[in-house]
Amino acid sequence: YLVPYFISSHPGCTIQGALELALYMKKHNIRPRQVQDFYPTPGTLSTCMFYTGKNPLTNEKVFVPKTYEEKQTQRAFMQYYKPENKERIRQLLKEKLKGDIRFSEKKGKWLCCVNEGDSDGRFDSQSKTGARIVPLVIPNSDFEECLCSAIVQRDIIMAIENVNHNKLFIKTSQKDGVRGEPINGASVNDRFSYLAKKIKNNTGYDLTYFSPHSIRHFYATHLISKLKYPVFDVSKFLGHSTIDITIKTYYHFIDSKRLDNETKKMYEKFKEKEMNINDSSTI
Repeated sequence: YLVPYFISSHPGCTIQGALELALYMKKHNIRPRQVQDFYPTPGTLSTCMFYTGKNPLTNEKVFVPKTYEEKQTQRAFMQYYKPENKERIRQLLKEKLKGDIRFSEKKGKWLCCVNEGDSDGRFDSQSKTGARIVPLVIPNSDFEECLCSAIVQRDIIMAIENVNHNKLFIKTSQKDGVRGEPINGASVNDRFSYLAKKIKNNTGYDLTYFSPHSIRHFYATHLISKLKYPVFDVSKFLGHSTIDITIKTYYHFIDSKRLDNETKKMYEKFKEKEMNINDSSTI
């Protein structure tokens, strides 16, 4: 029988490349048990790349992982299924990813930093108060897996389209505009509409009544009703100018006990609300 044998930290392999390989192996249920760090041996092109930092065939500079940390990280990606390596990969994301999305060790959660002016290009023009920090409520492990996929997809598309910027979330389809460019409010709205129609056709579950702004309401309702967040905190997350706005909007969920089918009830309430909004806008 065949046993796959991998060499990690080969000259030219970046962290992004190792991540892409890990996602491919996970998708195809490949779990290599034999992984060896690259060691230079005389008379090979790989060794030439290791010492010169260049591709000997093109003379182009290549990344060469040499430090203990770099080698351990790439090995961890290849053996992603091991519990200790999963934690290492997640820790790498938490340490390296900086900007609007970052991990808070103190809170033990991923945070989204909303800067003043981020509403530019949104389909709803209602402005909110200044900069604020919003905690993500989905499980860390689920969000980190989404991040890994987004990073790989981003690097591939930007390389193909020859685009260069430091934004994480990009336009992935020509329908969104220029592929590889940072997303904006309009592209998010278009993508949501496309996915809602696709879900309706495939499953019959109708989300076309909603918009990306509906997710904001669902988020706030979930915080108040299910997770029992203080209304004052939710008001800050939403960027409301006063807490009175939050109480008026979500009063029917505050301090109320809900049954297990609460999500379905939320769906019906939001559906009714969105239909009313759509009807009034046509008058």
